[in-house]
Amino acid sequence: MLSKMLKLKDHLNSPREKVFIKIEQPSPLTESLKLLSRHQQTLIDEKVRFINRLRKKLLEVCPQILKLAKLKNKKTIAVLAQYPDFSKYKRITLKSLLKIKGIGKRQAPLLLKRLNNLEYMPGLTDIYQTIIFSYVKRILQLQVEIKDLDKKLDKIGEKDKEVNHLKTIPGVATKLASRLIGEIGDVHRFPSEKQLAIYCGIACVNNDSGKVTKARVVYKANKICKQTLINMAGCSIRFSPQCKTYYLKKQAEGKTHNHILRCLARQLIKVIYKMLTEDRDYMVRRELKKVA
Repeated sequence: MLSKMLKLKDHLNSPREKVFIKIEQPSPLTESLKLLSRHQQTLIDEKVRFINRLRKKLLEVCPQILKLAKLKNKKTIAVLAQYPDFSKYKRITLKSLLKIKGIGKRQAPLLLKRLNNLEYMPGLTDIYQTIIFSYVKRILQLQVEIKDLDKKLDKIGEKDKEVNHLKTIPGVATKLASRLIGEIGDVHRFPSEKQLAIYCGIACVNNDSGKVTKARVVYKANKICKQTLINMAGCSIRFSPQCKTYYLKKQAEGKTHNHILRCLARQLIKVIYKMLTEDRDYMVRRELKKVA
């Protein structure tokens, strides 16, 4: 395949259909955003794995505690960190419960009543206590590391004008903007927004065969860019009236939620490419009243 592409490079790399994209050395600022955002995503995935393992152990020993609140809730993690041994839950007092960070005076009495009435599986409590405390301790540690990386990304992202441009899009903050810019690099190496969309795995490519006309999804694309754009599309629906209108329009056509997010991400690519190439912030053309 590589030999065929090299033989046809003069035709494939024509001004009309440019296939080969130049790879340039990114700036230290862009490379820092890329490394930090990827490391942060690794920590987030690790935290999700530990939460799933903790949920599995809690289902074995005390499934009722999962009905109080989700494990993503910081209050639930804080209670488990303070009291990993379920045999002590009946002796918890209101005063000791209020000492836990994140639990206020309004919700403490109701939470205390539920904790005192929790039923757990007797036996092997010492073993489960060790495992649960180990998982909770690692989750809390990962939360601190992820929060520190957020601060570093904010600090570095403020120095990058492209990140600041993307932050003007409704629903896009430093985290998503830094991750996308770190993966894209210099946007001028893409001759068109279509090439950028293919690189991000959002656009479809032709897959015609004979008289059959069809398209297929780009599988070998930058998955981090694709996931970031999907997240940006989901956030923009809540904060941008134009994106909300586009979402409702596609929903009325019978499209599924995930399909609409991919369509909206494709429209966002057009907007982002225009913003970065023209070096400007996000603007809404009120007379047009549409996304792109």
